[in-house]
Amino acid sequence: MDLLNYIFRLGVVFAIFNFIWFLLEMGYHLLRGSAKRTVTEVYTIKMIKYFFLVEVVFLFCLDPGFYTYDLRQLILCALILTMYLIGKMQKQQTRQVIFQMQVNRQPRMLQHVFNFRAEVAMIVVALSFFALLSFFPQLARNPVSIWFHDSIHSIQNTPVFGFIFNIVGFFFLLSIIFKLVNGLAYLITGNPVFRTQSGFSRTRGQQDQGEESSEGDDDDFDDYEEVK
Repeated sequence: MDLLNYIFRLGVVFAIFNFIWFLLEMGYHLLRGSAKRTVTEVYTIKMIKYFFLVEVVFLFCLDPGFYTYDLRQLILCALILTMYLIGKMQKQQTRQVIFQMQVNRQPRMLQHVFNFRAEVAMIVVALSFFALLSFFPQLARNPVSIWFHDSIHSIQNTPVFGFIFNIVGFFFLLSIIFKLVNGLAYLITGNPVFRTQSGFSRTRGQQDQGEESSEGDDDDFDDYEEVK
């Protein structure tokens, strides 16, 4: 299997899995009502999601005829899965910073948005489970993971949804290429090729500018006053 095509297909798998999980989670929220969720509940559901995602990704690595895997493809799959999970955590961290700015006077609400230790622990457990499956591949073949696997293939083969998720897979491929090129360039030259400002940096920069502005002129309008 061609390397770029392999990464592209993984991007499609991630996108469709998240779409299916989003629908399932919406149904769960409708059934449980509007009661406030606890941190334990949020991360328990997320851990279940990661377990099934790891199983589906591992099934993608298996040869469909003999249910064996190529070690090089498995290592590549593990690297991409690691990059994907870390990227998800970084996005959650950026949202937490933005949320903190919006509820600056109610910091206790942050625990319901992002918990760094819990995120790191889930990534470690998910990757450890992926490594375990390489020794016991039969664990990945259960009714739920097979249903996810078959559903992903069915959605990908539909005319409209398949086209949409193929576009998502293409952009996922580009993002992986950019990250790999940046990583290699940093190792060789000490500087990345593509310089991007993260949401965290932008948010912190905007916050710092706001603080400097408020110190320079006490009569300036405070954005938080409109929220109160």
